[in-house]
Amino acid sequence: MTTEESRIGEASDPRGALRPESCSVAAFETFPFEVPVSSLPLHATGLPDPWHPLQRWAPDSIASRHGEVLVPLARGREGNFGYHADRAIGESPAAFDIFEVPLAEAVERVKYPRGRDLYAMKQVSLDRSPPGLRQEAPCPSFLAGRGHLSWLWISGDHTRTCLHFDRANGLIVQLQGSKKITLAPPEETERIPLHPERSASAHGSDLDLASEAARRLRRIEVLLDAGQALLLPAFWFHQVENLGVSVSVHYSWRPSIPQRLLAPARRLAGHDFSANRLRSLRTQLTLSGDLHARDYASRSRERGDEVAAALVLLADWEEMFFATCPGAANADEVFARSDLSAETRADFRWILQQVGKADQRPLTSPEAASILSRLASAQDLRPKPSHPYAHLGSR
Repeated sequence: MTTEESRIGEASDPRGALRPESCSVAAFETFPFEVPVSSLPLHATGLPDPWHPLQRWAPDSIASRHGEVLVPLARGREGNFGYHADRAIGESPAAFDIFEVPLAEAVERVKYPRGRDLYAMKQVSLDRSPPGLRQEAPCPSFLAGRGHLSWLWISGDHTRTCLHFDRANGLIVQLQGSKKITLAPPEETERIPLHPERSASAHGSDLDLASEAARRLRRIEVLLDAGQALLLPAFWFHQVENLGVSVSVHYSWRPSIPQRLLAPARRLAGHDFSANRLRSLRTQLTLSGDLHARDYASRSRERGDEVAAALVLLADWEEMFFATCPGAANADEVFARSDLSAETRADFRWILQQVGKADQRPLTSPEAASILSRLASAQDLRPKPSHPYAHLGSR
């Protein structure tokens, strides 16, 4: 395998044309688990032997072996599987119906839809499926022994998934039919009209990357045929159209720490903080071998990335706050119940303001707004010299 095949590519011109990196079947098993933050999608033009023969992945063949297994089936008007922009966090944002049927029935509806409704078996969890179905899909060697999730998709012809980004890295293994996948890098976040930050679909957009409105965006279009795979880095925007009845297996695994500090991830910082999700970032920092979140924040600050430093410190503060008030439901309740010093409040206010710079506007979550109002009496936004974070607040 050549160096070109084994690496994930980087765009040489920050605003230039983008193309996915291609690799041979030999490179499929050496995809990187720790995906570099600057990575482009990687298109494998072949699959290892354990996936063959591909005929066994035909929908009728799968149904003949596992037809009684109950699976989620989605129904979308005219094949559109999008998200409502006005659903509150905690509500389902899906603009389509989902119900449970036996796999054999799901395959029939996918293949032979009636009327304007089209169907797709979306995200059938192989990890929670009966052993027979779960063992159909071989685990890529680079994921063996590492935390990951696996999913089976069987989608009807002309079904479409709207533009969105995922928090996890993904590997799509195409086994039947084809997919047209259109992608845009995380750097385009400010140019893509995303759904409101405080909605359940804050990761989604109504923009069509194939439309005239998206012509100024840097985009990649990949035709993924049966017997091919695509590594999709976390936080890349993508929309999918299935060409013919499509069968694919998807794998997902956690993003690297630098990936978690990309623009789309930063956009969700207020939501993640109120939902306690930044705790996992602190855990990941610990598992990655960093001595302390402050060490990573210091290195981010040295690179000139204050927002990254603030996000990491926010994860650090969250760990402390929720450990102090285990019964608190969100950050607002923590501040309501904690006896925090003026120094701590000033420090935390600086962190929130840095995080708010991610989209050139303040955090808009109710929790963050409430916290900022509670901190109004703290005029000095920088940590005092005696505080361990003081060097991060200096300019």
